[in-house]
Amino acid sequence: MLLNMAAFLEDLKGLKPVGKIGAAFGSYGWGSRAIPQMEEKLRQAGVELVEADLSSQFAPDQDDLEHYITFGQEFARKVKER
Repeated sequence: MLLNMAAFLEDLKGLKPVGKIGAAFGSYGWGSRAIPQMEEKLRQAGVELVEADLSSQFAPDQDDLEHYITFGQEFARKVKER
């Protein structure tokens, strides 16, 4: 996990957000542990994860991209509902 993301997630935990949703996403080359670590930090902060394991090794393929677009649309809908 990049240092600036780790710092942000640590700050978020201190803010104790209420009723927030989120997800961790990204791509990786050789190590796939950052996304699960970010998801755990979000849970510790009290953020409800709407989907887990949104990651691709190297560049996402067409199926991944379609899934991410659908996820983004559903996520936006859920945010508007709150």
